[in-house]
Amino acid sequence: MTKATLQKGEFSPSMKFLFHALLVCVSNKTTAFNEIPLKIQYLGYAIMAEKKFNYSQEIFNDLVKNFKNIQEKKQEAFL
Repeated sequence: MTKATLQKGEFSPSMKFLFHALLVCVSNKTTAFNEIPLKIQYLGYAIMAEKKFNYSQEIFNDLVKNFKNIQEKKQEAFL
């Protein structure tokens, strides 16, 4: 991968649907829905390749990061 965010337009219709479903279901999107962040790319590729991907660890890491952002009163914090 050469960049952290890809555009849905770079993929076939079935892949666009997969990434859109992942974005809606498991992403805390802060940008446009035509952009696919790196974590969602990894999850999509793991599904396609039938490989294990510990997404629960990614969710936990996001929660820890958010908690730290709240404590530091950073604007990136949510809730």
